[in-house]
Amino acid sequence: MTIKPGYSLKELDESLGRRKGYAFRLFKTRLGELQEGRDFRVLEHGRDQSEIQALKTAARIYPQSINVVLLSAECFEQLRKFGQEQSE
Repeated sequence: MTIKPGYSLKELDESLGRRKGYAFRLFKTRLGELQEGRDFRVLEHGRDQSEIQALKTAARIYPQSINVVLLSAECFEQLRKFGQEQSE
């Protein structure tokens, strides 16, 4: 299966050098400013199981992930910058 473009929260955690869950908390704090379909998309375990499995196989998401958030490149960079600022 071809994986559609998007960055996972695991990839954001790794780019920031943070533990699992940091990117999710960061995402949740900015959720009011983000728009689904433009900034991110949600893969649901029932509907998008094959794409989720492909992401797991590629080690792009955490093995225990059920539903998955994929960020646009722009959103990924915004959250990464915000996360870096929070670390300073």
